[in-house]
Amino acid sequence: MPVADESHAGAKLITIVPENSYDGEPVIQGLYALFDLSNGTPIAIMDAAELTSRRTAAISALAADRLAAPAARRLLLIGSGNLVAYYAEAMMTVRRFDSIELWARYRVKADAAIGRIRGRIEYSDVRVAGDLEEAARNADVICCLTSATAPLIFGDWLKPGAHLDCAGGYRPDMREADDKAFARGRIFVDDCAAVLSEAGDIIHPIATGAITAASICGDIRDLARGAISRSAEEITIFKSVGTAVADLYSARIALEA
Repeated sequence: MPVADESHAGAKLITIVPENSYDGEPVIQGLYALFDLSNGTPIAIMDAAELTSRRTAAISALAADRLAAPAARRLLLIGSGNLVAYYAEAMMTVRRFDSIELWARYRVKADAAIGRIRGRIEYSDVRVAGDLEEAARNADVICCLTSATAPLIFGDWLKPGAHLDCAGGYRPDMREADDKAFARGRIFVDDCAAVLSEAGDIIHPIATGAITAASICGDIRDLARGAISRSAEEITIFKSVGTAVADLYSARIALEA
């Protein structure tokens, strides 16, 4: 994922090993190299897993800050991988959630994920969700962080005013929500060209006619410009696949810090 702006260039060399989740290791492993573009000098090497986790959660938190209902109080995290603790931390910076629930296929992995969340945030009301449908129907904000190839969240489950974030799927054969969810929601993405070619959550409902490419209301640049007006009953959706630009700016922030 090479990228450059007016002052810096960067490239990420990664492996993606889904089986790592069974051992508690990050699925993404690798290195990020940052260069001074004025003379080509390499100025930093960073942990790509840490950088990717932080920037992915930060981008979703920015979207939630712009799109989620101001009164959102119930957060549901779906998945048990490395990202969930970063998402809990990031989402708590943009809304004052009264409860955080986490659902995963295997209880032992869910419990381990809860432990990682409690290691990152000082917040007591974090618990495992017993039933996914019930948790989703009650949630104000839902973050999907899985490698699912079949929908886990269904449009009928989304309550009026809910915000759905789908960050796990990064291939055309991966899906976290069904066609009806995207048909019901006002859709924003991190990068239009990327999601239209890479994200099964967008590609499939377009293929079935549930939505069109024109259903995408904006990208991360539009969200970064400021608040998005929304009605109290409106459902909003943010779909991300990860961008090189986000890597670069996150690396620059880390270097400056």
